Amino acid sequence: MLNTAGLSLEQAPPISVPFGFFLAAPVFAIAAGALLVAQGDVILASRWTPAALAVTHLIALGFLTQVMAGALLQMLPVLAGAPVRRVTLVGRASQVLLMLGTLALSAGLLWGGQPGLVLGGASLGAGLLLYALVVGIAMTQARGVKPTILAMRLALAALVATLVLGLMLVTALLGWLPLPGLVEWVNLHAAWGLLGWVGLLIMGVGYQVVPMFHVTPAYPRWQTRWAAPVTAAALLAATLLTLAGRADLAGWSAGVGALALGVFALVTLDRQRRRERRRVDATLLYWWSAMISAILAAGVWLSGGRAELVGVLALLGVGIGLPSGMLFKIVPFLSWFHLQHRQLATRRFDLRIPHMHAFIPEIQARVQFGLYLLALLCLGSAAALPSLAPSLTTGLGTALTQAGGGALVLAATLLGALLARAAVRHRQVRRQFDQASADNPQPRPEMSPKMQPSAPRSGNGHQTPRPGPRIRHEQRTISAMLGIYCHDLHGGGQTLCEDCERLRQYAMARLETCPFQERKPVCNRCQVHCYSRTMRARVREVMRHAGPRMPLRHPWLATRHLLDKLRQIPVLTDRKSNG
Repeated sequence: MLNTAGLSLEQAPPISVPFGFFLAAPVFAIAAGALLVAQGDVILASRWTPAALAVTHLIALGFLTQVMAGALLQMLPVLAGAPVRRVTLVGRASQVLLMLGTLALSAGLLWGGQPGLVLGGASLGAGLLLYALVVGIAMTQARGVKPTILAMRLALAALVATLVLGLMLVTALLGWLPLPGLVEWVNLHAAWGLLGWVGLLIMGVGYQVVPMFHVTPAYPRWQTRWAAPVTAAALLAATLLTLAGRADLAGWSAGVGALALGVFALVTLDRQRRRERRRVDATLLYWWSAMISAILAAGVWLSGGRAELVGVLALLGVGIGLPSGMLFKIVPFLSWFHLQHRQLATRRFDLRIPHMHAFIPEIQARVQFGLYLLALLCLGSAAALPSLAPSLTTGLGTALTQAGGGALVLAATLLGALLARAAVRHRQVRRQFDQASADNPQPRPEMSPKMQPSAPRSGNGHQTPRPGPRIRHEQRTISAMLGIYCHDLHGGGQTLCEDCERLRQYAMARLETCPFQERKPVCNRCQVHCYSRTMRARVREVMRHAGPRMPLRHPWLATRHLLDKLRQIPVLTDRKSNG
C-alpha cells in the first residue's frame, strides 16, 4: 500500500509533462549501452577516453537528469505545493534543449568535433538555465515538509553549479578559456553533479517516497536535518579549495559529501528493513541495489580506488538503477491517479480504472531488473579488474564490458517498452472516459468531487467481485457505528439522516475500490485515495463517539472487532499488504 498522507495531489501538472521526460530517457541508456559494446576494449581502461566521456554524459544527462527533471516537475507541486508556471511549455522546451544538447555534446566528446561541443554547450546551457530559473521561482513559494524542500532547493543550486562548471570545461576544451588544473575542475564538476544534483535530490525525494511506497518509519530527525546541508557545505568547501589551488584538500572535502550520501544509503536500508509492507517488488530491489552501490562508491572514493569503478557504481548503480525503480512506481501511480480524477470529472463510475499493477506487470519489471543487475555486475567487474587482475584486463575486461553493454541495451529497451505500455494503457482508458462522457453525459454532482462516493464498478463487461467475509464484516461494523453516532447526535431513528447516509455510502464505496485491486478494509496508508481530508475527519469523529458504545449495543460486532485487533488485522483505518 501507499502512504500518501501529506501530498497535495490536486496541483499535479498534466501527465504528458513528466511522461515526456520518462519515455525519452531509455533511448539515451540504449545509446550508452551500444557504445559500450562497440568500444568495450578501451572504454573502461581510462575515464579520459572519448568513449568513456561520451557514455558518462549520455547516462548523466540523457537518462539521469532527464528522469530527475521530469520527476521534479511532478513532485514539486505534489510534495511542496508549489506548481510550476506554464509547466507544459517549460517542460517541453527544456526537454528538447536537453536532448539536443546531450546528443551534440556526446558526439563532440566522442569524435572531437568543435561544432558538437559548441551546440551541446549552448543547448544544455539554455535548457537547464530555463529549467532552473522557472523551477527556482516555484521553489520560493514551496511549502510542506522542510527537509524535502531544503534538499530540493540545494539540489537545484547544485544543478546550476554543475552546469556552470561544465560550460567552463567546454570553453576550456575549445581553447576559449585558459583553465589551469583541468583535472581538478573535472573532478569538481563530477562531484557537484553526482553528489550535489543527484545525491541531494535523491535525499529529498527519498524522505517522501520511501515511507510512502514501502510503508517504512520516517527518517530520523538528525538525518533529515543535517545530511543535505552537510553535503552542500562540503561541495562548497571543495570549490573554494580548488580555487585556492588546494586540490588535495578539495578531494577530502568532497569525500565528506560522499560519506554523507553513504550514511543516507545505510539509513535507507535500515528504514526498508523495518517496512510494514513485507512484499519485495522490483522497486524495492532497485532501491537495495542503488543504496549498496552508493555505499560501495563512497568507500572506493574515500579509499582512493579506481575512478572508473566509482563511475560505474555511481552512474549505473545509482544513476540508472534508482530512477528505473522509481519509474516502476511513479508511472503506474500517476496513470491511476489522473484516470481517477478523469472519472470524477466525467462522472462515469460505470467504467473501470485499471489497478496499478495492470500498468506495469511485476513479472516483467523483475525481468528488467535482472537484465540491469547483469549489466551492473559485468561492468563493475570490468572496472575493478585492472586493480584485481591486471593480466586479465585485455581479454576478459573487454568481454565483460561488451556483455554489460549488451545487457544494458536489453534492460533499457525493456524499460522503455514497459513505460510505453503504461502510457498507451492510460491513453486508452482516458479515451473510454471521454467517449462515454460524450455519448451519455452525466449530471454534475451536487457535492464536491472529493466528497463524491465512487459507484460500484460494473457494466461494460466488468463486474466487481462479491466481497468476502472480511469486507462484509467491515460493512456491518461501519453501519453499526454510524447508527450509534446518528442516533445519539442527530436524533435519528431506524434510518440514518441524509448526512450520515452520504458518509456511509462513501465508506462502502472505498471498501470496494482499491487501486491495487485488493479486497481489504479501508487503510490509512493510502487515505488520500480512500478518503478526502474532510471525510477522514468525519470518520475519526464517528469512531471516537461510537467505539466505546459498541460493546453495549452491538456486542458481537465489538467482539469481532477486538479479535481482529488482537490478530493485528486493523479494521477501519489501517490495512496491511498481502506481501
